[in-house]
Amino acid sequence: MFLTRFNVHVDFFDPRDGYNLKTLLRTNTKSIHLESPCSNTFEILDMSFNL
Repeated sequence: MFLTRFNVHVDFFDPRDGYNLKTLLRTNTKSIHLESPCSNTFEILDMSFNL
């Protein structure tokens, strides 16, 4: 992937499972980009859980 040259790592997760997002966070996480509705599925993200 293009961004790995700049030490940027990308992970994808199932938007229906908020807990799954928590497991992807690392100690060096600086940014989280979310789309709602999700690209191809048009699901609305529920961000009511606590990170």
